[in-house]
Amino acid sequence: MATFTITVQALFTADQDSFTNVVKHADFTLTATESGQSIVYPSSADMGNVDVDNFIPFNDLTETDVANWINALLLTDNIKTQAQTALDHMVWESGLTPQPLPWA
Repeated sequence: MATFTITVQALFTADQDSFTNVVKHADFTLTATESGQSIVYPSSADMGNVDVDNFIPFNDLTETDVANWINALLLTDNIKTQAQTALDHMVWESGLTPQPLPWA
């Protein structure tokens, strides 16, 4: 099974109600690694409306905070499935030995 890492590339904010710099959109990469093989998927996520009870001011955010938000979105499940499928193929291919064509 692959390990997955989310790296936040960019954040986009807007003011909402009485809150300023609310993160509304994030660009990120999802890196999947297994058996020495890695694949990187660039993606983005819309964050929706501010969570009034759990709001974190923009300047207090950490990459882990945002990565956790992204990970909580259903969007990452599809990306993780695609990455796992691609990695399974890469791991399988890494066990193959190319051969010259016998008629060449």
